[in-house]
Amino acid sequence: MLDKGAITFSWNTNKEILNSNMFELVFKAKGKGNISNSISINSRYTTSEAYTIDHEVMGVELKFTGTNQEFTLFQNQPNPFDNQTIISFNLPEASKATLSIIDMSGKVVKEVSGNYFKGYNEVMIRRSDLPTMGVYHYQLRSETHTASKKLIVLE
Repeated sequence: MLDKGAITFSWNTNKEILNSNMFELVFKAKGKGNISNSISINSRYTTSEAYTIDHEVMGVELKFTGTNQEFTLFQNQPNPFDNQTIISFNLPEASKATLSIIDMSGKVVKEVSGNYFKGYNEVMIRRSDLPTMGVYHYQLRSETHTASKKLIVLE
C-alpha cells in the first residue's frame, strides 16, 4: 500500500516475546523535519495491537532512537471528512487524556477520555458522532498539556 503511504502487516509466533524489539525498520529522510511526526502506527488498515500467549491485548509502540517524544496533537486525517476521521497525538508519558470536539458556539458535542500509551495514540471520530456538518475545534487535554486544532465535516 505504498501508493497510499502505508506499510501494513500481521506477524504471528508461538513464542512469548515481551518487552523486546520484534523487528527494526530503517528509514532515510528525503527532506528536513522530525521523522517521529511523519511515521506512526495506526489501525487504518490492520489493527495495531499485540497479544500475549494468554490472549491478553497489549499495546504496540514505535521507538525513535535519538528523538524526544513531545506532547503533540496532529491534524485529523482526512480533513475535511464525510464518514470518519482519525485524530492522533503523541504523549511524552503514559497518562490519562481527554479529547473534546467543540462546535463554533463553544459547546462540547463529543468527548473521549482514556488512559493512553506513551508515544503515538489515535482516536477515530465518525460522522455520526457529531450533530451536523460544519467546522469544529478539537482539544486534547492531559494533566500537563493542552492543544487544539480545527476539523471540517462535510455532508
